[in-house]
Amino acid sequence: PVMLPVVIMGLGRIGAGYGAREGLPNHLQAALSQQELRVAGLIDPDAGAHAHIADAYPDLVDRLCTDLSDLPRDASAEIIVVCGPTDRHCSMLEQALDRKPCLVVIEKPAADNLATAKRMLAAAAGEGANILVNFHRRFDTRIVRCRQDAPAAPRMIVARYGKGLWNYASHMVDLLMDWYGPIRDVQALAESRPREDDPNLSFRCRME
Repeated sequence: PVMLPVVIMGLGRIGAGYGAREGLPNHLQAALSQQELRVAGLIDPDAGAHAHIADAYPDLVDRLCTDLSDLPRDASAEIIVVCGPTDRHCSMLEQALDRKPCLVVIEKPAADNLATAKRMLAAAAGEGANILVNFHRRFDTRIVRCRQDAPAAPRMIVARYGKGLWNYASHMVDLLMDWYGPIRDVQALAESRPREDDPNLSFRCRME
């Protein structure tokens, strides 16, 4: 069978488990678990990340590079996973698009502001590229079952979340959009647990 090549940009906690607590899932583990995929490249400028791969995945050392431009192009169209720091996602995406991948998976949050998000969308559209932000919960079988039991056209949904606006709240909003279509406007109501890195905000989404 044909195996799709996967390139992972950013080998930290989400990318390949560098610096993560034991047992936390990451993109490299996921790629290695799928028979249809083969890991073609692991990209990170950090020497510590390279040492982590050498220790945890010694068979993959020959696929390590400090920059995507150092990785030879694969004969097949690649899946490229972008999971470095959020403020580098845009430049990493633009670099990935130069390789004409069949799919780019971007770790959430894709961008830290609206202007950058629009720039990323424009870059992807200009290349006709397939882009997927890693909101994996819409594919979770437990969530799918919950959707089947939910009203088709509710008047109001009240939901609670933890772990911050960038984290669980973004999954919640993605599910609303997946189930009920575009959001017309958003109103911030109150900050119930202020944090500098990822606050918990109360907000209302009005759907189209």
